[in-house]
Amino acid sequence: DGKLVDHQVNQRSISMSLDRLVKIPHRMLISGGVEKTEMIGALLRASLPTTLITDQATAQRLLALETG
Repeated sequence: DGKLVDHQVNQRSISMSLDRLVKIPHRMLISGGVEKTEMIGALLRASLPTTLITDQATAQRLLALETG
């Protein structure tokens, strides 16, 4: 649903905090594959990427899920 999940893998990852990330004006997500549609959709709902680069099949599935 685009909400942060408190998972133990978060403690083993090196990255910036979401609070810091959302302050960056242009955030690009480059990902493809219909098996990643749910994850990509959650990131879009959370407004994390401002630009998405993906393949046609994934884009069509994302649009189909949104219009539903």
